[in-house]
Amino acid sequence: MEDVVAVRFQDAERGEGGVLTWGRVFDPVDPTPLLEAIARILPRAGFKAASDIRICGSLREARQFQYFYEGLVHFSALGATEDVGDPDWLKLHRTDDCMLQDLYRLGLLMSD
Repeated sequence: MEDVVAVRFQDAERGEGGVLTWGRVFDPVDPTPLLEAIARILPRAGFKAASDIRICGSLREARQFQYFYEGLVHFSALGATEDVGDPDWLKLHRTDDCMLQDLYRLGLLMSD
């Protein structure tokens, strides 16, 4: 599951938001290209004023969002059927259209 990351951000209209996505699509270590791509496609995902976009230190950090566990199951199933490390798969999933489909939007932040 280290291929999946949680990303948190602030949206001026909706408050704190989060998504799950593939984490090693651009670089296995440096998150900068992934964060730049997410910032570019968040408006297409319905977040108009996202700021403070950051990768969570662990998936646990995003567990308070609604639909977190559903997203985790979604990526677990995909990871079992897709060759996530294949160079052709990586190239395809770096495109904005594919990245938009790969964003699993989490719901509202829930209190503990």
